[in-house]
Amino acid sequence: MSLEYSLIRASQRYAAQFIIDNKACGLFSDMGFGKTVAVTTAIEKMFRLQMIRRVLVVSTLRVARDTWPEELSEWRHTSYLRFKVIAGDADARLRAARGREQIHMINQENFVWLAEQAGRKWPYDVVIFDDAAGFKSANRTNAPTKTICMNSADCPIFEHEKSFVCNHADYCSDKLSGFGGACLTPCQDFSPVRTSLKACIHVCRHFKSYPARYTRFGALCALRPQIDRLVHLTGTPSSKGLLDLWPLIFTLDKGARLKKTYSQYKNTYFIKSHNGFNWNLKPGAEKEIHARVKDICIYIESEADLPPRRDIAQYIRLPKAAAEKYDEFKRDLILNLDGNEIVAANNGVLSAKLLQVCGGAVYTGEGREWIELHREKFKALDKIINRYHGEPIMIGYNFEHELIRLKAAYPDGVDIRDRRDAVHAWNAGDIPKLFIHPLSGGHGLNLQKGPGHVLAWFGLNWSLDLNKQLNKRLHRPGQEQEVFIYYLIVKGKADTLLMDGVAKYDWTQLQLLNALKRQVKEG
Repeated sequence: MSLEYSLIRASQRYAAQFIIDNKACGLFSDMGFGKTVAVTTAIEKMFRLQMIRRVLVVSTLRVARDTWPEELSEWRHTSYLRFKVIAGDADARLRAARGREQIHMINQENFVWLAEQAGRKWPYDVVIFDDAAGFKSANRTNAPTKTICMNSADCPIFEHEKSFVCNHADYCSDKLSGFGGACLTPCQDFSPVRTSLKACIHVCRHFKSYPARYTRFGALCALRPQIDRLVHLTGTPSSKGLLDLWPLIFTLDKGARLKKTYSQYKNTYFIKSHNGFNWNLKPGAEKEIHARVKDICIYIESEADLPPRRDIAQYIRLPKAAAEKYDEFKRDLILNLDGNEIVAANNGVLSAKLLQVCGGAVYTGEGREWIELHREKFKALDKIINRYHGEPIMIGYNFEHELIRLKAAYPDGVDIRDRRDAVHAWNAGDIPKLFIHPLSGGHGLNLQKGPGHVLAWFGLNWSLDLNKQLNKRLHRPGQEQEVFIYYLIVKGKADTLLMDGVAKYDWTQLQLLNALKRQVKEG
């Protein structure tokens, strides 16, 4: 049975009108607000008034494939709109993209592909980015990621699958000798490439690099002149601070509000910290940024009546042996385990490795092999599972080896990526334990319509966006029970530092949302 327009809340109607009135805008309302129905309502009205021709929705795969079609079909006033999901292999995507439906949906990963295929014949005058947090990089292109041999059959002395360096280079008698010396090639298929003043290597001439590809941000910038209306939807516009905001605003206004380049933005509103790596806001900069974007970005609190939510920190202590290994790794950046020497090349790698140690296993660096250190989080998770007496429980993880260990410990559990019908099965109560990474199931999925009301974070994540999004899969309109969210935290270690850091990001974002808040009266 179709839902009637009268069921749309005042806040959603206000958001829909804001989108109609502003050709480029951001809707930054909370997860669970109902942004999708607000946007589809705006789209329907603009189609009815012949204000727009074709719409592209860019989202995560499951949301593009399941949530948007469901929302369009569920409401009476939007059910007549024709849509198609651009998915599958390249041929299937091309066939779908050539369709004449009013609305197309595509996942974020294939947006660059679609931009490359369409080029200057871009057919969409309206683009909706849901969730806009999917492209917060200010880089317009990626570095080439592949190097291929165009004529491998003619290179018998060359190991193409391993390296593009001539195997004879180490034995060549014509080495670069002295400053400004010359280097000769041992065979016609190889040419010298100087790597320093006193060294060179021989590189196969048949090798070619793929050209650099656009990032999602770069593709959108290139297409922007052909897009009449652009809408960014996200509940987390600044999940790592206000530096995240620039790409979103730049694509909306082409630099009119927050400078033409990312460097200008940083230098205007931020100053480098003493360690040289971080950027801190200058005095008064935060309020100025808020004021500059307030006209095209809004935050509206939902008036939906939600059940209570409890966030519970479940603290864990490492066993003595694991704690000693943790401290050794943190101090020396080297960890010796069962004959394996695990090296952290920099602080970023070390941070990830220490989180793995907290979770109980760490990658050795050889492929995807890992070594288990302890099972303290499983002991804590067992207590939570037993506390709810067989009720379905959602379990969030961070690293792939955490998923492997979870599957082994709980054979009745299901990874959300393994079942096409996972959302329906979860809401039907048919999945006792749902394993979910926030990247694959944290955005836009309606997982609140069944008996599930408990989430346990086994592996923690630094991203405020991913944290809040996954939590909101349960605590959103339609949930009828009190929601319990457990964080399994190793006390005094990397887990604790992560939780403190995410809390700081949350505070910064809250200031932005409060500055953009619009009051909406019911009726």
